[in-house]
This record gives sequence, structure tokens and C-alpha cells, in this order.
Amino acid sequence: DYASPEQILSLPATTATDIYSLGVLLCEWIGGRVPRSFAGLSYPDILQRVQTEEVTSVPLRGDLAVIACKAMRRDPGERYG
Repeated sequence: DYASPEQILSLPATTATDIYSLGVLLCEWIGGRVPRSFAGLSYPDILQRVQTEEVTSVPLRGDLAVIACKAMRRDPGERYG
């Protein structure tokens, strides 16, 4: 649940990978849950989700929700630098 899309797709890890995981941690620590769970999904279903879906439903509000969503953008280039 903490892995970035590029990790799941076996692409090189960068600092953007860490930013993604920090966004997930922010949701869990402050919001009380991770923004999405892959529990019970097959590997092909997980691959399909990370290739096509953005994380948009987070357990946060206001500025914290905006920060978490930007940190967890599917495209690493769209995350915080």
C-alpha cells in the first residue's frame, strides 16, 4: 500500500518514490488510514490500478489533502521535487 506506482511497475526508484510513500504516511498518521489498499487484489488488478488511477480520496481535508494528493501523483514528475 506504500509502494509508488514506479516501484510496483519495477521502474527505477528516485526521491519521488520516497515522496509518494511520505504522502501515504501522512494520510495514515493524521487521517487514520492509508488512501488505498491493494489487499485481496490480484497482481494484474494492482498493475491496472496504478497505471490508470490517481489517488484522489484521502482521509484528510483542506491543505493537508492537497499536499497528500500532490505527493501521491501517479507521474513522479508531478510530485514535489
